[in-house]
Amino acid sequence: MHPDRTADPARHAGTARGLGVCDALRVELTARHRPGLEHTLDERTAALRRQLHARVATPDTATAPPDDPERSRLREELRLLERMRAGLPDPPAGPFVLLGPSGLVLELVADSLHAAVGALAAGLQEGGAHPASATATLEAAGAWITTALDCRAVEAFSLDAGVDPVHAW
Repeated sequence: MHPDRTADPARHAGTARGLGVCDALRVELTARHRPGLEHTLDERTAALRRQLHARVATPDTATAPPDDPERSRLREELRLLERMRAGLPDPPAGPFVLLGPSGLVLELVADSLHAAVGALAAGLQEGGAHPASATATLEAAGAWITTALDCRAVEAFSLDAGVDPVHAW
């Protein structure tokens, strides 16, 4: 922008960077993240479609106002998820960036972390302390843990006390 900036650079913690006053979050991910993120995006998109279909298929929909705020919220979240999914690079190998509204990105990171750690725990229960086949699962869980910690550092940063821009979307 200007050579004589008055604003501080964007908050950056490892692989996560807040944009604006954390309205948007840019997260640098690796190929280890890709399968878990795709799975999380697919699950969340399918759940939203089911919720939207259920809202349209209910008998009280005929009497519901056409500007139903919940239906609008579901549509907007679905639109954002589809846009984020479409923004993933093709082919899927190598590092990439996930960019979106902070609240939604943080939820996707948390859901992906939960799934990766759950898969790791299930694998460890089945095969002992360090099964050779669990290397990819260990790496995926480690990658999501690092990303979640980086996102938490950005999320915790605040210019104003009492302001919660994370849930603005």
